[in-house]
Amino acid sequence: MSHWLLDSVANERIAALAEADRIQFLREMTGKIPAFDVDAIQKIAEVAELAVLDLDTDRLSEDTERRSLSRKAAADAFRLLRVLPTPKDALAHV
Repeated sequence: MSHWLLDSVANERIAALAEADRIQFLREMTGKIPAFDVDAIQKIAEVAELAVLDLDTDRLSEDTERRSLSRKAAADAFRLLRVLPTPKDALAHV
């Protein structure tokens, strides 16, 4: 099973997750944050969040495959969001 929203950005999702892994690795090994395309990673993170919300609309069903896909998309969104810089005024974006 897959989700249409995740399928529509499949290649970009793979690239963004690979870039997030690279950023996390370099951050841990060097203590520095490398230059990267913040907008591209943020876009895919937002798509993953939307997919989670869409999959969550039927969360009481017994569809374990749907629940598994929702968890995978949520994990991907978390992996992407944690490499993004924290806004200077985080409350202004809420």
